[in-house]
Amino acid sequence: MSTELFASNEVLIAAFFQLKTRHDIAKLLEVTELQLNYYLYIVPRDKRYKRFEIPKKHGGSREIYAPATALKIIQQKLNQVLQSVYKVKPSAHGFVQKKSILSNAIPHVSKRYVLNLDLKDFFPSINFGRVRGLFMAPPYLRNNEVATTLAQICCFNGYLPQGAPTSPIVSNMICSKLDSQLQKLAKKHRSTYTRYADDITFSTSRPKFPSGLAYFLEETGKLEIGDELKALILENGFEINERKNRLQPYSKRQEVTGLTVNVFPNVRRDYVREIRGMLHAWQRYGYDAAEMTYREKYAGKHPESKREQISFKRVVQGKLNFLKMVKGENNRVYVNLAKWFWQLAPEFAQSEVLTPLHLPKPIIFTEGKTDWKHLKVAFTSLKKMGMFTELDVQFHEFGDDVQMGHGELLKMCKAYCKRENRQPNIFIFDRDVPAVVNEVMEKDKDYKNWDNNVFSLAVPIPAHRTNTTDVCIELYYQDKDIKRKDGDGRRLYLSDEFDSNNNSHKQQNDVYTLSNKTRRLVGVTIVDSQVFNFITKESVALSKDSFAELIANDDPNFHNVDFSEFGKIFDVIVTILREHQ
Repeated sequence: MSTELFASNEVLIAAFFQLKTRHDIAKLLEVTELQLNYYLYIVPRDKRYKRFEIPKKHGGSREIYAPATALKIIQQKLNQVLQSVYKVKPSAHGFVQKKSILSNAIPHVSKRYVLNLDLKDFFPSINFGRVRGLFMAPPYLRNNEVATTLAQICCFNGYLPQGAPTSPIVSNMICSKLDSQLQKLAKKHRSTYTRYADDITFSTSRPKFPSGLAYFLEETGKLEIGDELKALILENGFEINERKNRLQPYSKRQEVTGLTVNVFPNVRRDYVREIRGMLHAWQRYGYDAAEMTYREKYAGKHPESKREQISFKRVVQGKLNFLKMVKGENNRVYVNLAKWFWQLAPEFAQSEVLTPLHLPKPIIFTEGKTDWKHLKVAFTSLKKMGMFTELDVQFHEFGDDVQMGHGELLKMCKAYCKRENRQPNIFIFDRDVPAVVNEVMEKDKDYKNWDNNVFSLAVPIPAHRTNTTDVCIELYYQDKDIKRKDGDGRRLYLSDEFDSNNNSHKQQNDVYTLSNKTRRLVGVTIVDSQVFNFITKESVALSKDSFAELIANDDPNFHNVDFSEFGKIFDVIVTILREHQ
C-alpha cells in the first residue's frame, strides 16, 4: 500500500469537495472500500493503535497513540488531502511547513508585555463530534456519511489521538475559527497574537496590558485571563491551563515557545554556558571523562530528551544545531563555539553543523521489513536531541508480507527513476553485497543520483565497525545493545561469539550454532537463527523481526539504546537534499 497520493493539490481539492459516500473516500485514498471498512471497523480496537507514554518536561506524562501500519498509511494519505484543502491561518505556527518555534517567537520581539497561556488537554479536548462537525460545517459541507467516516479515520477512543498523522492538521482546522477570533481580538487591543499548537501568545507595547486579555487581581496579585479572551477560548471548546499563565514585562525575561524575545529571539544564557562547559570538559579531561560526567549529571533527569541514548559528541552537535537555527550561522557566539567543536571533532569540520532550512521531505525506501523500523526510531530519538531539526522524512513502511531484498529494492529504484517524482525518493541498501554497493553508489560520493528525484546509497560504515565491510542495519547498534535479551531470555548473536572450528559459544558452554557465518575470515555478522541450547535443543536466538519490534516499541529490556551512529545515514540524506533541492 503506497503511503503517498500522486495527484496534484488541485485534483485532491476538487475530489475532496466531490465526496458523497464512503466509497468515494476509499477511492480518493486509493484503497478499496473493503480495505477501508476492515481497518476502521473489523480490526479489533486494541490492534489499531499502540499506546505509550512520554514524560512531560515539568512532570506527568503525555499519552501517545501510534496507529498500526495500514491505518497509518490511510491517515497519511488523508493528511495529504487535508494539507491541500486547508489554508493555515497566518497566526498558526505549529505543525506548519516552513514555520517553527522561531517564526512563532519573532512577532513578539521587543514588546513591553508578553502573555503566555496554554490550552489544557489539547488533543483529547478535540472529540469525535467536533471533528465530524468540522467536516459538515462550512466551508467543507460534507454530508453525514462522509463527515462521520473522515472523523472515524482521524479519531480513536472518541478524540484526536496524539501520534496519528492526521491529528496536527485536523487540530489546526479545528482552531481556524479560534485563530480568526483571537487575531481580531489582538487587533482590537493593538496587540500581536500567535499560536504554536496549544501554546498561545499575545504581546503589546501599550503602556498598560489590555485587561480584556489579562490582568492582576489587586487583592492577591494573581494573574487572571481577561473575560474577552477567556470567553472566546471557552466558546471554541477549549480550557485554559491556569498553571501555565504568565504575563512578562520587558524588565523581566520574556519567553515564547522556549526562546527569549526581549531584544531578539535568543536561547537562555545557561544554554550557551552549558555548551561551553561541555567543550571545556572535553578539551581538559578528555572525551571519555566528559561523556561520563555528562551522563551522570543529566541521564534520567531529563527523560523527555532521552539524553542517555546518544553519544556525547552528538549531544554537543545537536545543541550547536539549535543555537545556529536561533542565532544564525554568522553569529559570533555560534561561530566561536562551532570552531571549538570542530577542533575537538575534526570529522565534523568539513560539513555544516545544521541542515539548511526548508529541506524537501523525501520518501525513504529500505531493504526488508525491519530496516525502516530501526531508522524511524533512530530518527525520532536524534530529533529529540536537537539534531536534524529541519529535516523531515517519510518512511515507506513495508508490511510483514512484503519480500524486499536488495534485488527487489534495486528493481523498484530503477522503476522509480523512469517516472516523474514530486518528492525525493531515497533508496537505502545494506552494505553486504559488493555488487549491489557498486551499483547504488557513485565513485567518490556517498550516494548515487538516478535522475527524476531518485537517489540511492549504501549505509555508511559505523565508527565501531571499521573492521567490517558487510554492514547491515543491526550493526549500527553497539554490541551491548545487540546482546540485550527479551523477556524469554532470547537475543541476537554476533558471529565472532562462536568458535569457528566447532561452532560452540566462546563464553556460554551450553550454546552452539549451526550457522556458517562463524567461518567468516573478516568482520562480524548477525546470527539471528540456528542458535540452540546443547541440552534442550531449543532455539535461544531472537529473530531480527522481534529485535526490531522490541526496539520500536521501547520495550523495557531495550530502553535507552544508543542510536548515535545512525546519524551518519541521515547526514548522507541531508547532503542529497542540500545538493539537489
